[in-house]
Amino acid sequence: GPFRSSYAWLSSRLDLIILEQIEAIERAGSEEDKEDPEETIASAGGLLPHLPKIFPEADEIDPLPTVLWYDDLNLQNI
Repeated sequence: GPFRSSYAWLSSRLDLIILEQIEAIERAGSEEDKEDPEETIASAGGLLPHLPKIFPEADEIDPLPTVLWYDDLNLQNI
């Protein structure tokens, strides 16, 4: 970051997840140890093409405001 849009943040996060899982595969001691990282890579890679549908490119031009939201915000939680 800093990220100008939700699209940029989520795209970067998915790329990071993929890189972490590639490293996990390289460290794997057996084929069984590679299964979970491979599934995670497939899932993250499958999400990437859908990002423009969820977060249109217009978000890059006109960034959305960032809002902090917590369902149970009260003085005891601060």
